Amino acid sequence: MEYRAVHPLLKPNFCLLPQHPMKVNTASHNDIEVSAVSFTDKIVITVSKGGKLGQFYSVDLLPGLGRASEEDDLLLTHLTPKPLFGQSPLGELYACRIASHISKMAPEESRTLLIALGGLIPPPSAEINYSTENETLNACILLLDKCSVWS
Repeated sequence: MEYRAVHPLLKPNFCLLPQHPMKVNTASHNDIEVSAVSFTDKIVITVSKGGKLGQFYSVDLLPGLGRASEEDDLLLTHLTPKPLFGQSPLGELYACRIASHISKMAPEESRTLLIALGGLIPPPSAEINYSTENETLNACILLLDKCSVWS
């Protein structure tokens, strides 16, 4: 069968991720579960509360640009989360903070991050309690440290 000018997603044997993960780690605390799966070209991170997933982001890591202090909570400006499914400003903040943290912990990491979030982000109509959100985000980062699959 021959394919001419067909998008790769339309080919019958297309696979978004490699079939065999290199490394898988999970951690959970207070109903928040974080998992990281390492592939040769991607790192897939899921952060969920209650087993829900609703927003997906892709972040390209650029090696050598994450050399800020590890204790610095500032976001790295060269990291831009691209929404793949679902989107909210708070979800983008979570994705950028996770990517910044990984980039600071492994400055030479160049794989793409696929970040799935769910159950953490309040609906758009809800009022956001920023101190609670900051505590939740910090808890996610601590759990992410336990799931380290990056180099």
